[in-house]
Amino acid sequence: MLPFIALLWLIFFPNAPYMLTDLQDLARRASGAPLWYDVIIVVWCSWTAMLLGIVSLYLMQDIVQRTFGRLTGWVFVFGISALSSFGIYIGRFVRLNSWDILQDPAETAMEILGIIIDPSRRLAAFLVSYTVFFLFVYLLLYSFGHMLREQAVRAAATEHTPASMPQPNHVQR
Repeated sequence: MLPFIALLWLIFFPNAPYMLTDLQDLARRASGAPLWYDVIIVVWCSWTAMLLGIVSLYLMQDIVQRTFGRLTGWVFVFGISALSSFGIYIGRFVRLNSWDILQDPAETAMEILGIIIDPSRRLAAFLVSYTVFFLFVYLLLYSFGHMLREQAVRAAATEHTPASMPQPNHVQR
């Protein structure tokens, strides 16, 4: 059951960081709203999606790490970052989406295979750029999380040291 759920997760995971590419739509907007409003909404939603995607990747990394080891967990993160970037490229430039894989897997696989067999410079540049960007964001937030966890552990350890523990009152009888 877990492999099936992991595959579904992988198919839909790129949708979270994909939303960041919606910023390019602001250049050709036809909205009556002020640009600053559109920028706030798109950045807010994109950042929220990116954070939720990072949290889900962190949880999946934890599962992989507990099952196969720390190194495999990190290989998983780097591999998913590259695969996700490819998925975002397919969505943004080829105009396929996650549902296409489920609705027409053979046709979708043929289109994707065509892209893989004959990659473009744009694909290579996008893959490298977006993978590095996503890994930067992931590693930055991962580091912050671990820094906060270490501070909490240190604070808890300090609270439980003998010097800081209250001494019992000696009651004389």
